[in-house]
Parts: sequence; structure tokens; C-alpha cells
Amino acid sequence: MPRQFDVHRVPLPGVPFVVVVQSNLLADLASCVVIPLVPVAQSAREAVPRLKPGISIDGVTYTLVTTDMAALPVRSLGPAVTNIEETSRGAILAAIDLLIFGV
Repeated sequence: MPRQFDVHRVPLPGVPFVVVVQSNLLADLASCVVIPLVPVAQSAREAVPRLKPGISIDGVTYTLVTTDMAALPVRSLGPAVTNIEETSRGAILAAIDLLIFGV
């Protein structure tokens, strides 16, 4: 079962990874809410950079595309490559707060 802040490989064009943001309390559902991670060179510059922070995976920085948050079937997720709770939890939650609540 995916865990919150796990980074998974996915078979999506231009999206090498997604990060699971759904609560661990809902880990038994058939789908989970994720945010894509795309290469920095592929992401558009934002007027509000806090909305799309840089996230480091194995020394490479990716952009968290918070505006593309979506639910995916758990079966479509590839293997988890890491968990970024310790390093990126604050930035991810701040981006979600800005997107949903405007704060």
C-alpha cells in the first residue's frame, strides 16, 4: 500500500514520479491522491514559486506540480523509490494550502 510522501515511478509521459499526499488512514482505498514531479526544465515558472516547490530525489531536483494534483488507481503506481516526508513535508503542505485555501 502506498504511504503518504512516498515517491513512485509512474508510466506517464513527461512525469517520471508522483508523490502520494493522501493520508495513511486511507491506504486501503483502490485509488490515492498524488502530485506529479517533473524535471525542472520541463516546468513553467510560476508567479508564486511556493505553489510549485523544487523537490530533490537522489540529488536531482524536480518540480512539484501541485496544480496537477489528481487521484490515480493504486495499481497504476510503480515501485516506491523513496519517502520524502522528512525533507519535503513542509513544502508540500504549504503548496497544498496555497492551492486549496489561498494561504
